[in-house]
Amino acid sequence: MNDVIAAALELQSVCQKQGWRFCFKCFANREKDWLDVDGILARQWNKLDLKLARAELKPLAELKEEPEILARLEKKIAHHNQPFTRIKPTTPRKKRR
Repeated sequence: MNDVIAAALELQSVCQKQGWRFCFKCFANREKDWLDVDGILARQWNKLDLKLARAELKPLAELKEEPEILARLEKKIAHHNQPFTRIKPTTPRKKRR
């Protein structure tokens, strides 16, 4: 357990340097944090260093013995990496007289 705490503290240092707590939300692996991850991905897609996030989370997920963290993150990344294909175009309004 001490290894997990030490790794989390090191991760905190890296995340603070980047200016975001994206990694912590994934590491916590709680449903409410995954909702936050969705929001972060939606708002800050171009600002996130996903390569760094993956590199930092992999050993933490192994220490925590929860490999599903990485799988869930990849699923969310794939979801947010799609163009806006689900939004239907609006129909023009009729002019009022």
